[in-house]
Amino acid sequence: MTPDFGPRFGQAQRRMFDALRGAGDVHVHDLYKAMRGERSLGTERRVQQRLGSYVTRLNRRIASHGLAVRPGERKYTYRLVVL
Repeated sequence: MTPDFGPRFGQAQRRMFDALRGAGDVHVHDLYKAMRGERSLGTERRVQQRLGSYVTRLNRRIASHGLAVRPGERKYTYRLVVL
């Protein structure tokens, strides 16, 4: 179940949160596909740069709930962590 993050929690942020929740390390291409519904044509580094602003906005929204999106253990991955 997704916590209530308020009305300003956008669809892209919600899809990113749902893709990261309970999944461990999520590759940037898989995360982009979950958010946008399409596979990115860019390199892993470029996709990671595109996701950066979404990660920042999501972190601002979920910080008060004791959660954060951080880089994963493997290269070009993200994971949801409890602070």
